Amino acid sequence: MCDGVKFLELRNRAMVLMFLDTALRRSELAAVQQSDVDFDAETVHVLGKGAKERVVRIGRATQKALLKYLLARNDSHPCFG
Repeated sequence: MCDGVKFLELRNRAMVLMFLDTALRRSELAAVQQSDVDFDAETVHVLGKGAKERVVRIGRATQKALLKYLLARNDSHPCFG
């Protein structure tokens, strides 16, 4: 379900790793935009509950999964929304 090369498998793997690395809420993850992800700084900017902005770190495995997922997409909509 999360380990493969099909689009949904890439998306699911990226989502699961993001949840594990960051402890984001479902709504926070759904609102993440591509511009919120900083691969150089290994961080994601998140607008959380109560409109509080925070920066969370993402590990290498999550970055790799997220990059594979983003490369499989052909549009610029929110990452997971």
